[in-house]
Amino acid sequence: MRLPVAGLVIAAVLESGTAVAAAFVPIGPLSDDDSGASQARAISGDGSVVVGYAEYPGTTEAFRWSATDGAARLGFLNDPDHSDARTVNADGTVVAGFSGGAFVWTASTGLQGLPRLGGSGGGAANGLSADGAVAVGDSLPAGGPWEATLWGSTPGASPSSAVGLGFLPAHGESAAYGISADGRVVVGMSSGGSTRQAFRWTEQEGMTGLGFLGTDSYSVAVGVSADGSTIVGSSRETTMSSTTRAFRWTSAGGMQSLGDLPGGTTFSTASAVSGDGSVIVGGARLSGESSYKPFIWTEATGMRWLFDVLVAEGLPELDEWTLLDVAGVSSDGFRLAATALSSNGITQAVLVDLTPVPLPGTAGLLLAGLGGLAGWRWRRTVVPCANPMANSRRP
Repeated sequence: MRLPVAGLVIAAVLESGTAVAAAFVPIGPLSDDDSGASQARAISGDGSVVVGYAEYPGTTEAFRWSATDGAARLGFLNDPDHSDARTVNADGTVVAGFSGGAFVWTASTGLQGLPRLGGSGGGAANGLSADGAVAVGDSLPAGGPWEATLWGSTPGASPSSAVGLGFLPAHGESAAYGISADGRVVVGMSSGGSTRQAFRWTEQEGMTGLGFLGTDSYSVAVGVSADGSTIVGSSRETTMSSTTRAFRWTSAGGMQSLGDLPGGTTFSTASAVSGDGSVIVGGARLSGESSYKPFIWTEATGMRWLFDVLVAEGLPELDEWTLLDVAGVSSDGFRLAATALSSNGITQAVLVDLTPVPLPGTAGLLLAGLGGLAGWRWRRTVVPCANPMANSRRP
């Protein structure tokens, strides 16, 4: 089923003669009767395709959305009632995820299973290279521990040939969550006992631990820039600690906290990073609060609530929507894959676009509503944060 594209676009014209177009495009439920919910999981590098999953009674199904094609359900693989699209390549032509095992999807092949380490067990694909020829995730061989896995192929072909990436010293389990555009740098988490540590893997260096913030003993890396130089994730004191901090890692600066938001942040976690490492998105919770709000970070501005950024870029208050999280960011840092709650209680994946647009001369405000949504207004939100293991059937 394909859904019509609808959205709200507002361009605030600046004195310089340029503007930022703030667009909010609900992707919506994918059922014939508009019931159920949808959740965004990732966005293509060029910002044209959003993927995730839709939920109906007793069923969760992967979807792929683009402005030209609308939303399409991708079906199931080894599980008759569960599939989840977790990642998409640069131009949106290859999707990968989980359905009773790791899968890869293209329009010509549909869902195809990826091989498992040892030939049996479970698995999930969490990241794709720009060309879609390399996937990463984890796999569970029969009788063995979960292990970070790379599926490689020749450029332009679908991933194949599962290779285990191993573990950090004294650890016995690992998972990969992100991969650089060229497929050479993999990031994720390795665990052993009460310690879990973010890692960076290359063929030349193998798996290297990224450490922790301060005296923490738990860290996980979930995203990496196009060239592999910037890695993002979160670090906390223990696996059960409520104090968690989003980090940015570079070879020059090591692991550094993204800082705090006004009001005092007790929990923050990064979910994705732009191609050049300059824009990071995630979610955070203030001291004394139990719910989360999405944030966006740049080195110049630090962490800011995504709501405040949208308002500053010209979006008026929209009372019908509550932002829930932001799961992905395009390579240029302008388009976001997010999830929002509508006033009628339906959770929907959405595309948020902050792309600058050149406009002539005079300062002013241009308002254009698409799909009959011009009258909608935003409101500030209290929301849950994206989690790399959310909705996973992995133990």
